[in-house]
Amino acid sequence: MSWPGRSLAPGRGRSRSVEEVVAHVAGGSPAAAELTAALREIEAAAAAAFPGNIYWDTELLAAELLRAGPGALAALGRQIAGLQALYGHNTVIRFRYVHDFLYGYDWAKWVQREPEERAGVGPFAPAFIDHQERRARELEQLIADDDAVYPSLPEGQVRNPFPFSREPEAEALLLAELAAAGLLPVEAWDAAASPLWDRPYADLRVERAAALGLLLPE
Repeated sequence: MSWPGRSLAPGRGRSRSVEEVVAHVAGGSPAAAELTAALREIEAAAAAAFPGNIYWDTELLAAELLRAGPGALAALGRQIAGLQALYGHNTVIRFRYVHDFLYGYDWAKWVQREPEERAGVGPFAPAFIDHQERRARELEQLIADDDAVYPSLPEGQVRNPFPFSREPEAEALLLAELAAAGLLPVEAWDAAASPLWDRPYADLRVERAAALGLLLPE
């Protein structure tokens, strides 16, 4: 599904386009054109890397880019765009969705490992993006070594290291349920959202998947 796609925002089925996001987040700002260019670059990279992605809320991402300021905004946008190509369907990692990045699961897990040092780092901050770049290289090495959790995959198979289904219908249902229950680390559709890391979000996702009958056979 291309961008704009679906939204997890309450009462809004469709995600905003780049132009709509910029108008919402940066209407009247002198940085609006720079923000538009950065979001379009990210959009193109994410859509190419994750053609089956479902939810595309980017208001908080746009707000964080805007806060980076002139020049830094474009640089951060390029870095985030480049990140997409490291994890998508044309790589050995071969993840199916950008959801875990946009809605904060990757970030919350990272902060929880060293909260005293990382609690002040946002989900779209350069320090976290740097980590995600390094993590991609680590995953590539694990896959090359045919790791038990991250083995090499047959051509065309997408990667799912989770104990629940991430087929499109299951993914859409689970994320919608988590969003409605306030159980996402990052409410990406809200430009003023305060990302949260201090709950067991990974466990809560598995629990909700189990309640929905989405766990995979052992």
